[in-house]
This record gives sequence, structure tokens and C-alpha cells, in this order.
Amino acid sequence: MKCPAKTLIAIAVAAAVVPGAAQAAKVSAKLSGQISYLIGFADNGVNDDVLIADNNNSGTRTKITGSTDLGNGLKAGVIWETDWQFNDSANMDIGDGDLDKDQENRLRDLWFSGPFGKVSLGRGNGAANGTSETDFSGTWIASNSGDFHLGGLQFRTPGNAEVSNYGGVFSNFDGLSRNVRLRYDTPALGPVVLSGDVGQEKFELAARVNQKLAGGGKFGAAIGYVDTEGVGVGSFDGDQIGLSASMLMGNGFNITGHWGQRSPDGAAEDPSGWYLKIGQKLASGSLTAAYHQTDDVKKVNDEGKKYGIEYVHNLKDHGVELYGGLWKAELDRPGTAVEDLSGVFVGSRVKF
Repeated sequence: MKCPAKTLIAIAVAAAVVPGAAQAAKVSAKLSGQISYLIGFADNGVNDDVLIADNNNSGTRTKITGSTDLGNGLKAGVIWETDWQFNDSANMDIGDGDLDKDQENRLRDLWFSGPFGKVSLGRGNGAANGTSETDFSGTWIASNSGDFHLGGLQFRTPGNAEVSNYGGVFSNFDGLSRNVRLRYDTPALGPVVLSGDVGQEKFELAARVNQKLAGGGKFGAAIGYVDTEGVGVGSFDGDQIGLSASMLMGNGFNITGHWGQRSPDGAAEDPSGWYLKIGQKLASGSLTAAYHQTDDVKKVNDEGKKYGIEYVHNLKDHGVELYGGLWKAELDRPGTAVEDLSGVFVGSRVKF
């Protein structure tokens, strides 16, 4: 949505924090953001409750971006994004009260681009971030291979003892998220872009492919590799690979898949998992069914399974999405009786 007031506000903010920014005749600036909430009913086999939470698949945030043309095909820019989540769905469990959360510095990044590609420096997305999440289904906000809006729910025994939270059992083995790094992206090599970065005790490599198909369809795929010692940015010492692909046909039918594996140093087993989503895009919405399975993520011989059905109604001209879904998650752990998790939810994301 175009909004001159947002541009003026963004320039005013930039002028307040950057000396000389008011002389921005050749600098463009933009303020944008979103509020993203869901309400759901969840059941852990022992207790149930209504949950109202900020959807961590894509949470509440504000963003300021700016760029300038340096001439000769060169550009420079910044991105400054702040997270403002309250009742973060990645941490909320049945029986919790309100979970206050301070603002988080998501992105503080500067970049230069030109015929050579793009160089980014600061706190930003790792080169392989998102390589496990290629998804043209239109229901990413409701369900994806990461599904962070379920992360805080606890699997429990019939006696109500905690076993593990959902987020500890499932993983999509994606690249590292926001961290301080130096990143390089090549210019498009046909349909392919290659990326790499280095940071504290880690590096990442990635390749992404995007190709238009006849009849208005498209195909995308990505593969990412991470090597980290878990200092500050990673939750493990070792390496990891994740890949994903998604195809959208001209008639709206789509299929999305993911596979990943982690090799922690000294681990008895290498955790792995896969994800499959099949869907149909409609006139103003998208309907999908998804299955996710992971093995050995929390403990050796653990097997997590999740089933879901999702619908997203997209009001594109207004920056509004309405969504809902049904889901069920299972944890098979030898020697331990574990109750299933299940629920239903509806929500909305409104962008400005």
C-alpha cells in the first residue's frame, strides 16, 4: 500500500538519528510494519485452554528501510527492523498468563549492490536462512516447515509430567536466522543466486533457484549449508544441511517439500526431518494440507509427527490476511507414554 505519511515519518526518524539525513533529496526512506495475532483452542491430552498469541510465524514488527543511488549502477541502503511481540506464540503454553516480551532488535543491516551482486554487513539474515522454507502455497502464515506459532506447547505424559515442548521436538533445519555477519549474494546467474556469509564461529552457503512456468506458474528451490560452533548464533556445534522446493501451477495447484539433517559434533544420531504440503489457490485464498515428521531432534529415537489443514484468505489490496487451521501433533518416545497435542486456530495479519 502506498502511504506518503509513512515515507515522511521514516525520513523524520532517519533525520533524528542520522546527521544530515534531512538532506535526503537523493535518499528514499520507508516505514512499514504489521500486527499479527491469532486465537486458538489447544488440548495437550491433560488440559486445554484458549490461547491468544502473537503469531511467531510472522510476528508484530516495525521496519524502516532507506536507499540511495550512488550512480554507475551502484546503490547503498539500510534496514532497521524491530520486533514488538506480546504473548509470543513460540513460547506460550496452555495455562500461561500474559507473557510480556521486550522489543527485540531483529535487523540492523547496511548493504551495497551493483553489477557485482550485493554485500550486507550487520545484524541480518544468514545466507542460508529460509532455504528450508521455499513455499508458494499462500498459507505460510498459517503453517510452514518451521511452525513457530506452536513452539511453546508442551507434550505431557498422562500423569501431566512435562516431556518436551513442541519446538524442541520439531525442526526444519533451516539456515541461521538473524545474526551479525558479512554476507555476499551474487547477481542472478540465470534463475540462480548464490550466497555466503561469515560470522562469529560460523559460516553459511546457499543456492536459490526461481523459475517462471507456463500459464502463470512458478518453481522455486533452495539448499543451505551451515557450519557453526554454537557461539551466539547457533544452538548446536556441528554442521547442517536443509533444502526445499515448491511448485505452483497455472491452475493454482501447488506442492511444497522440505528435507533437512543436522550433524552435531559428538552426537549418537544425526537428527533429520521432512515436510510435505499440497494445496490449491482459489480466487482470493489458499487451502492446504500438510505433514511434518522429524527424528532424533530432542532425544535419540524420538519421532515427531504433525498433521494440519490450513486456509488463508488474502485481501491483497488492503494488506490484510485472515487465516485458520486444524492441527494435531504426536511424539513417539520409546518407553514413555506421551499425549498428543491438538487444536484449532484463527488469526489475522494486517500490514501497513
